[in-house]
Amino acid sequence: MIPVPAVPARSTSTATVSSPEAVAAAPSLPEIHVAVGVLTRADGNVLVAQRPTDKPQGGAWEFPGGKIAAVETPLAGLTRELHEELGIRVTLARHMMRYSHDYPDKRVHLYVWKVLRWAGVPQGVEGQPLAWVAVDELLAHGLLPADRQIVELLQAPVAVNATPIESCWRSAEEKQSADR
Repeated sequence: MIPVPAVPARSTSTATVSSPEAVAAAPSLPEIHVAVGVLTRADGNVLVAQRPTDKPQGGAWEFPGGKIAAVETPLAGLTRELHEELGIRVTLARHMMRYSHDYPDKRVHLYVWKVLRWAGVPQGVEGQPLAWVAVDELLAHGLLPADRQIVELLQAPVAVNATPIESCWRSAEEKQSADR
């Protein structure tokens, strides 16, 4: 697997920041860091995957991705997870947003990437059902509560497509091809 280089990106997150008092008063929750990929087809439909029934929130739908290992950057975690879950190789991705969501038993930090190009055909490598869903139907599709902010950003007409391609992340192969 060819690593996708990382460069600083401007955050478009609209996450709410808590006051210092609220943070100090909040109970300590286990924290999980998750890389999330937003893949969109030419018709505008977005890929979602169904969680296995034996996992927390089993049966719910989510954007593909998974836990970031302690030694990984969020982008490296994304490329690994999408290869393991979907059998694809990310070649071009752009950071969309970063935010946190509290569940009763844990705090999830989400690093969301718009996957602009990939090699291979997405499939449920781990046996998970996949669906291509219209953006305006995502919330009715049974997405995890943590994914609501992603849907809201996707529904904003300018936010997702406003960044020029030069500020996106490219693999070493893509950079070499572009330089030729």
